[in-house]
Amino acid sequence: MMPNDRDEIDQPLSLLLFTRQFATLLSAGVPLLRCLHILQHEAPPPLVEVVKEMQQRVEAHRMLSEALQGRPEVFSPFYVKMVRVGEVGGILDETLAFLAEALEQEWRLSRLAPPEEPPPRLVCGGETLPHDWAALDEYQRNRVLLFFCWSLGSLLSAGVPIPLAVETAADLLPEAQRQMVRAVAQGDLGGGIAGPLTALGFLPVLVTELLAVGEHTALLHHMLEKAAHIYRHGLECALMYRHMQRQGR
Repeated sequence: MMPNDRDEIDQPLSLLLFTRQFATLLSAGVPLLRCLHILQHEAPPPLVEVVKEMQQRVEAHRMLSEALQGRPEVFSPFYVKMVRVGEVGGILDETLAFLAEALEQEWRLSRLAPPEEPPPRLVCGGETLPHDWAALDEYQRNRVLLFFCWSLGSLLSAGVPIPLAVETAADLLPEAQRQMVRAVAQGDLGGGIAGPLTALGFLPVLVTELLAVGEHTALLHHMLEKAAHIYRHGLECALMYRHMQRQGR
């Protein structure tokens, strides 16, 4: 059970709590349908009906990722794609655990943002980015880079093949860049991903340099996680500074 005021939990936090519960049950060895039955009673109220729909679709022999697609206002394309990767790779508990971590980061960052400037949701559903990278402001770009690098590094660390990992992380990008990165994932990656991704021209030099170092040292997932850490720290500092300014400190 959640706190007494759980009826007032907003959607991003509800999805975070649900995903954490789901990942924990699966990692404990609880079968999928049993997990969904339990979550009907334990999930935050805004998601109870959603979980019931999911259970009905899975009982009708639908994949879990297919069951999520009917609720785009809750589950983003990236969330659905991560679940699909987990199903195919037999690492559903790991991908859900990652999604819970990503949702927590997204929720914490949103709590620091000014109320009049709500940040776009990347992991939680219901919102979309502008069509092109050029339309993003610096804060939005850094937020996208945080989750792009973090998800790509985490997928590679879990043993997901590079093309599938790149294609999945691409769902966090604006539509124009998403299509470009997907084309890279579907091309010849015999020479690595650093060169093709750098050639697209939108990634900052910090990311492209760490990509190159990662491939040279065979530590690509570590370098991507380092890049994500840099952007997360930068965002937290910038948002905290703006918060202090609003408080007149």
